[in-house]
Amino acid sequence: MNSTETSPFHPHQNHTGADADAVAMAELLELDAEVLRAYLSELTDWLGELSDREPGRIVDLGSGTGTGTLALAQHFTQAGITALDLSPQMLHRLSKKASGSRR
Repeated sequence: MNSTETSPFHPHQNHTGADADAVAMAELLELDAEVLRAYLSELTDWLGELSDREPGRIVDLGSGTGTGTLALAQHFTQAGITALDLSPQMLHRLSKKASGSRR
């Protein structure tokens, strides 16, 4: 199967080359986020316990689709959050998720 065909496991059409790889990676990261949701919640709680004050700025390097970024933003509501990733597709997906979470 080439990258422009559809399979039941990868229902997206018309993605080629690097774009198809980015879509596949984003889907994998979203699946990981679902599986590790409880761990992420415990981790952000633990990070909050490390200091008696909330951070003023958080930078998420390699933010991917933004699951961790959004979890940090929800936990540390007063912090300025910056998400960085090499993939424009990942940052676009994160931006869409962030816009949806503000509604």
